[in-house]
Amino acid sequence: MKKYVYDLLPDLEENNWWYKGRKKILINLFKKYFSSKKKYRILDLGCGAGSTMELLRKYGEVIGIDNNRRMVQYCRRKNKKVFLADAINLPFENNYFDIVVALEILEHIKNDNLAIKEIKRVLKKGGVLILSVPAFSFLFGPHDISACHFRRYNPKILKKKLEKNNFKIIKKTFINFWLFLPIVIFRLLRKLVRKIGKGESESLDSLFFSNNKIMSNLLTLILTTESVLIDFNLPFGVTLVLIAINE
Repeated sequence: MKKYVYDLLPDLEENNWWYKGRKKILINLFKKYFSSKKKYRILDLGCGAGSTMELLRKYGEVIGIDNNRRMVQYCRRKNKKVFLADAINLPFENNYFDIVVALEILEHIKNDNLAIKEIKRVLKKGGVLILSVPAFSFLFGPHDISACHFRRYNPKILKKKLEKNNFKIIKKTFINFWLFLPIVIFRLLRKLVRKIGKGESESLDSLFFSNNKIMSNLLTLILTTESVLIDFNLPFGVTLVLIAINE
């Protein structure tokens, strides 16, 4: 990500509608698939400022990695166990984790297949990968460029990559379902009128960074409702979520 995003990240993870809604969805997935009475060893891949780590502590030992030194130092000051490392070269033994959580990480990695192989290596047999990525290549635009994405993912392509590495997908759904059509219309119109210029590509969509409390609360509420609907495998959305077992 751009440097200025890391500067904002601690505050974003606590207060931004996207992070708040995503955490609600994640915890509902954990409640459905894992027991809070059992203690797991969990890897938060690309842990950022560590708010997801805090959320998952009730499920066991949570270890984070991030390739941004500032974020690693920030997490360590908060007494979190975090390593400075890259997703394609994880500093852990084989079969070390019960669960790997990788939220919006693969799209930042040029060779995502190497990252998938590393995830598989550190996961135990029968271990679970919870993965989210930006969905649909046709939506790729200035937001992705600003966020340093190499790609967005079409579900079939990502499914093949995981299955090639002997992951069995047990759940496929989308989030940001309600906002999908407005975002599609906005981004396609922007492409149509040729407004993708340098100025736009250097900043993320203003909606993401909205400081308007009414708008932020509304967007948080919209995304939070999907934490219930996600049980039904939403058919489309801005973000793709997969849960897969290491076979």
